[in-house]
Amino acid sequence: MPGNDEKQKKLGENSSDQEREPVDSGSAGPADSPEKAGAPTWIVTFSDLMSLLMCFFVMLLSMSTIDVDKFKAMLQGLDEGLNTKQSRMDPSRDVNTITREQLLSSLRSQKQQITDVAKLRRLLKRMIMDKQVELLIRENQIVIRILQGGSFQAGKAELKKGFMPVAKKLRKALGSIEGAITVTGHTDDRPIKSKRFRSNWELAGARAYSVMHELLRNKELIAGRFVLNGAGATEPIDDNETRHGRERNRRVEIEIDQKNTSYREKLEALGEEKKEAKDSKIKDGAKKGDKASELKKKKKKKKKKKKRRSKKRRKKKKNRD
Repeated sequence: MPGNDEKQKKLGENSSDQEREPVDSGSAGPADSPEKAGAPTWIVTFSDLMSLLMCFFVMLLSMSTIDVDKFKAMLQGLDEGLNTKQSRMDPSRDVNTITREQLLSSLRSQKQQITDVAKLRRLLKRMIMDKQVELLIRENQIVIRILQGGSFQAGKAELKKGFMPVAKKLRKALGSIEGAITVTGHTDDRPIKSKRFRSNWELAGARAYSVMHELLRNKELIAGRFVLNGAGATEPIDDNETRHGRERNRRVEIEIDQKNTSYREKLEALGEEKKEAKDSKIKDGAKKGDKASELKKKKKKKKKKKKRRSKKRRKKKKNRD
């Protein structure tokens, strides 16, 4: 029948369309469709990293820069609050120049410290190799650590004769190195009982004094640079339970503070006082000399008067005769 044939054709077309639909939807691939827009996935992590780095450097920049106006206002406030005439740092100076000067001064001090340490290392080379002396470098400080084995006998404060040439070299080296000098004596924690020393404090102080006395011999070094200190057993550098540790703890340390040059001002003040004393002595001497000269003049005048009188008397006698 013609009606049934048309229905079967329509059903066949619908079924073929249904079969084609998934094929058409799935056939959309990279060959037929256009390329996908956007960057690869790793660029997201990279961009996050760059943004974090930028924030980090911006934060560093904000912390490193100084507001000059605020800095000046702070200094002026300090001057007014402390009732001082002038602060140590001049507000009119540029902050950049101040930091540059500080950097240059620190570089100069470091260079000078290196040269001074090299000089001491050459002088004390043999003692350092024999582990009798140790040389340390700290911030603006040079420490010469003299161990007991190379300088003192056990329980005594007199220097060994073998240490005298080393002390002579140290004396010459310290004369060319700027800075205040602190001589500190140290001991181990073993108690000492003797007729001379009642405790480790006295032994440490006596040993420090022996070293300082030897360095000040012949007056080659300025006594105003030195400070004497006795620490006893309060500052160990090794374990007191072992023999080696106790030997290292028994020591004398010479600390050279290259930043502390306050002794210069004291020496200048003493020099000025000595000059004033000399000037006053000279003035006193001049006054005494003036007085002596006046007395001589008076004596001469008296002698002249006596001579004149004697001459007049002689003339009168002749005229009478």
